[in-house]
Formats: sequence, C-alpha cells, structure tokens
Amino acid sequence: MIMKKEHYYENVLYVKDQVLNKNDNDRIKTVASLMKQGTVLDIGCNTGVIASMLARETGSAMYGVALGKKSITYARKRGIRAIYGDAEKKIPFRSSMFDGCIAISVLEHLFDHHKCIEEIKRVLKPGGYVIIEVPNVGYWVNRFLVLFGKSLWDSKPNRNIAENQHIRFFTPQVTKQLLEAHGFIVDQCFTKYPQIPL
Repeated sequence: MIMKKEHYYENVLYVKDQVLNKNDNDRIKTVASLMKQGTVLDIGCNTGVIASMLARETGSAMYGVALGKKSITYARKRGIRAIYGDAEKKIPFRSSMFDGCIAISVLEHLFDHHKCIEEIKRVLKPGGYVIIEVPNVGYWVNRFLVLFGKSLWDSKPNRNIAENQHIRFFTPQVTKQLLEAHGFIVDQCFTKYPQIPL
C-alpha cells in the first residue's frame, strides 16, 4: 500500500483531538521545568494540547508546525500560532526566529530526522535551546520484551503497516550523538525511569 506522508499524519496518527493522561502531565511538567520564557516553536505540535499547557506553565509565546490540517485547526483554537509545514523539508518560519524549540515524541515518527534537526537549528536564535523527547528503546521493560520474542515496533499484529507509528528508535546515547553531530551542545540527557544496565 502506498500512502502519502500528509495522509499518514492527518488520518493515521492524528485522527482526533488529543486526550492526555497522568504520564503526559508528568512529561509536560518535566519539559516546562527545562524551558526558558520566550518564543518557542513546537515541532509536530499536533492539536496544540501540549503547547498550550506549556504556554500557561512558562509564559512563553508558543508557535507550532504540523502536517495535519485538522491538527492545526485544533491548535489554533487553543491559541497556538500553528501553521502547516513539513519539518523534514523546511520549517515555514524565518531563520533565527525562536528562543527555543521543542520536539515532544516527534523524531521517532520521522523519515528524515536529520533534516528536522537541521531545520530546528536554522530557526533558533544564536544561543537558543532545543528540548527533544523520544521514547527510550533501551528501557529495561523493552529489553525484556525483546528477550521474550515480543516486538517493540508493533504490539498488535492485526494492525496494518500504515498504523505502525514508530519508524525510528533512540537511546539516550544515540539522541545525544545525533544532536552533537548537528552542532548542538547537550547540557542534559536523562531518562524519566530508572535504567538497568544489561
């Protein structure tokens, strides 16, 4: 089956407004604690739920970019200055515009994560910051799943290939190396849950 990327993001990943759970709220508090007040771009802002909560927590002016037109409509209703754009090609904002960028659970969904990191760097002001959150494939629970023959890629075998959402996998070390390869200085790299070195 051939599917356009825009259709995938609009109709497979983001078919309805986001509903957050307790874990999401904890993640948002962690991100807010790392942010500085200013103009911040949310890469893959989805429906703007996270960006709007971060705006309230930090007082930052939140912008967003997403591929889903439905998502943008929701985000704008939440006061996010969201526009349509593909972060794997060119983020439709001028260079050196933002004090900070966030990409919360985004890179694992991208085909060209390198281009996205390049674009983040381009739109950041000199001395700007980026906060990236990705699932840690090295989490000890994942290691046990693989040990017992379970797939991390798709836990529901009856789903079709278009519904498998993660196409990239990261560990803290890989994420740090990725950012450093693009010229970022990594101040912090941590995991939310304790890791068991195996």
